[in-house]
Amino acid sequence: YVFSENRLSSISGTFHSEPFRLNEDVENYRHLQDLLEEKYGTPLEKEILWDNPESPYVADPQSFGMAVALEDLHYRTLWNTGTTLISLSLRGEDLRSRLILHYGSSMLEEEEAKTLRRTLLSEL
Repeated sequence: YVFSENRLSSISGTFHSEPFRLNEDVENYRHLQDLLEEKYGTPLEKEILWDNPESPYVADPQSFGMAVALEDLHYRTLWNTGTTLISLSLRGEDLRSRLILHYGSSMLEEEEAKTLRRTLLSEL
């Protein structure tokens, strides 16, 4: 949770995969993406991005979960409802997948950045 000016400005949920269930993460991402599309409509961006186009998994959709865990591939979908920015992503880290759902207020985006900057400066 992030608060700016005593108001909730954004919230994120992060889900880490269990080892050896990597393809389930891709299916979970797609399922959640479908639900969000049903609720919020067509996304602004819907991307499957190969960070390593030389990955041995490029031609093997059954191994995309492994490609994500190895940081060769990531998924990203973005929506803008006018008041809320929503992002869904699936990325790899330390041979595991991270599924992240983030909601942020487009009206409080600037205040959130200022709050974050003040927090970071106070910790130096």
